Amino acid sequence: DTWGETLVRESPIALVHKIATATSTNPEERYVDDEILSKWILPPSTGFLLVGPEGVGKLHAARRIARLFLGHCLEASSVSSGNGTPIRGLDSVLEVIAGDYTHDDQEVHPAKELIVNYIHGRKGLGSVITIHHIELLPTWILSDISQVLSGETDTLSYTTPEEELVEASCDGSVFIFTSKQWGTKSLFQHIQRNNGPNGMRRESLISSIRWEVDSHLDYWTKLAAHANIAPFFPFEIEDLSSILQNRVQTLNQKYQGLHWKRLEVSHATIKHAVGMDHVEYLDLYKQNDGSGEEDRSVVALLTFSTSGAHALDNNALWQTLRTRLVSGTRRRPWLTLKVDLDNNSKETVFRWCDRENGGVGDCEEEWRSVLT
Repeated sequence: DTWGETLVRESPIALVHKIATATSTNPEERYVDDEILSKWILPPSTGFLLVGPEGVGKLHAARRIARLFLGHCLEASSVSSGNGTPIRGLDSVLEVIAGDYTHDDQEVHPAKELIVNYIHGRKGLGSVITIHHIELLPTWILSDISQVLSGETDTLSYTTPEEELVEASCDGSVFIFTSKQWGTKSLFQHIQRNNGPNGMRRESLISSIRWEVDSHLDYWTKLAAHANIAPFFPFEIEDLSSILQNRVQTLNQKYQGLHWKRLEVSHATIKHAVGMDHVEYLDLYKQNDGSGEEDRSVVALLTFSTSGAHALDNNALWQTLRTRLVSGTRRRPWLTLKVDLDNNSKETVFRWCDRENGGVGDCEEEWRSVLT
């Protein structure tokens, strides 16, 4: 079976974990001995391309896929780039942020050197390389990787300034790419064309993304044609509300029994925090053409955050609310802290309640203010 098919079939996924353990660098964790391991045939390399706007979970998903393949490796990678910069890695997974590497006048591009050295250092145990913001890499590097994914070659290499060839076999390698620019135009076009994200045909969208990505490369480089495409849709207000609610629950669990018995933040408060006044949104429209001028209308299809979940990281209101919850209230581990929004004054109200479902009359108000 190939690496790509293991992601969509339950049985081969279990097999991958078994193979991973069999090829572990720790002899005590192996199912097979060194003699059998030396004859092990790794599957051809495969690639995944995750596309979508900023802050929609591409990096998180890439790391989850990486853990699926190499989560059994606990040791930190010791491979470094040519100039001694440590790898930004996840256990034994190589993580490359394309914007961190510039070519300048160096004879070998540091990102290419890093990738080849990492695969070579894995010594046939299989490897996972995540490359983020691939639009920032030179097209010739993507062309080299594309040839590997297509099966045209199974090696990547570079030549040192001393004319020494460094070559690595890419069999058993998984390349995971992310891009917030390439493919996003196709995503939004299909949302408009199909009157929203729910009416889209997956095959048509994937084909459009493949064409768009490869149009940025030279004629012979078909990177997207040889990669599994995963589109990520933009986040709407409801998505950000759900993310923020999860952060509140994490906060509740962390300080439960220390600061409060239970923390409850109302939906109105959360919706206010991710509303138009605190997060930047854009509208995507659909032009409806009727039989006459009076029948033409513009319909809003999607209101999405321009920076996705990153908007919460830079959200001053949420940061202020979190600080107030953690360090600005009295500690009453026997009471429930309820946080609500006064719809008239837009003030955030903190109340301590001795009964979980008690009304306002059963609670003591500690603090109220307009958060900024």
